Amino acid sequence: PYTFPLASYTSGLYQINILYHGEDAKAMGLDLFNEKDNEAFALHLYEKQAGKPWMASFSCWGSKAP
Repeated sequence: PYTFPLASYTSGLYQINILYHGEDAKAMGLDLFNEKDNEAFALHLYEKQAGKPWMASFSCWGSKAP
């Protein structure tokens, strides 16, 4: 279904994890490699789970958060 470099399991500005969310996005008719679809799915995740999906990577970006 999705092809991506093995070194990276995330896609787009919102760094959506394809392994966890790829099939859900596909079921919604979204392509996580498309900028607008990536943003739409990020909003969907945020509305359902707030920031939880991004907390696993907090140590990578937390010090850069506004």
